[in-house]
Amino acid sequence: MTEGKTVLLIDDDADFVDLNKKALEDAGYEVETAYDGEEGMQKAKDIKPDAIVLDVMMTTSTEGFEVARDMRNDPKTKHTPIIMLTSINAPEHGLPRALGEYDKDETWNPVDVFLNKPVSPEELLEKIEDALKR
Repeated sequence: MTEGKTVLLIDDDADFVDLNKKALEDAGYEVETAYDGEEGMQKAKDIKPDAIVLDVMMTTSTEGFEVARDMRNDPKTKHTPIIMLTSINAPEHGLPRALGEYDKDETWNPVDVFLNKPVSPEELLEKIEDALKR
């Protein structure tokens, strides 16, 4: 399933990117990386990855949500599976309630999967493989 498949990791946490890039490459994926939403959006349009793993809080606290909406509105990326991975639900961020799978929708958070950090590389791989089957 992974042969010839490319995953784009968009996250400002270099340690997270390095760890998961290695795990994905070991599983047979080609991996591209970006460290903010602008770079991620451009790479997504240029390389047309098979799946995107997108952080929420990067340059701004909501950048990932904005990038996900931009991707769904762009013909080059509108059908690419997006796995949103974030620590936005950590207590220190003070949300009135945790965000999760129930918050996915076509306008505000148009992603295929919503995962909370920390997530193991194994779980991330499983979610990517599931998204690619859809």
